[in-house]
Amino acid sequence: MAVGILGPYDALGPVARVGRDLPVPDSMFEAPTTRFMKVLAVVLLLGMGLGIVALHLLNPSRSARLTMLERDHARMQTLVAREKRDNSVLEQELRSLEGGAGWYDVARREHGMLLDGEVVFRFPVEHGEGDAALTSTALPTTPPDAR
Repeated sequence: MAVGILGPYDALGPVARVGRDLPVPDSMFEAPTTRFMKVLAVVLLLGMGLGIVALHLLNPSRSARLTMLERDHARMQTLVAREKRDNSVLEQELRSLEGGAGWYDVARREHGMLLDGEVVFRFPVEHGEGDAALTSTALPTTPPDAR
C-alpha cells in the first residue's frame, strides 16, 4: 500500500481497507483433500458409466435391431424345419433305391444307362405336327442280380 496525498489510504478508501484487514481462515484457500477428489472421481465415473449404459439400452436402433434379429431367427428356424423335412424324404427315397432294383430303373430313365448285353431299339414316332421323335426301349429290363 502506497502512502499518497491522502495518507495511508489507497484509491478504494477506508472501507475497502478494513475489509482487507480482516483475518482470513487458512482452510478457506486450501486445496480439497485427495480423498474427496478420489470419491468425486469415482462418483463421476460411475455416473457416466450408468448414463452410457442407459443410453445404450434405451436406444431405438437397438430395439429395431433386436426385432430384426428375432425375425431372422424365426425365418432360420423355418428353413431348418424345411431342410429336415426334405432330408427325411430324401433318406426314404435312398432307402427304397438301395433296397431293391430301383436304382437300375433310375439309371436307365434319367441317365440312359444300360446293363451289359442290353440292346437299344429306337423307333420313329409321328407326333401332332408331323415331327419325328425317337423313343427307345432297352431289353432286358431285369437287374443282373435277378438273372
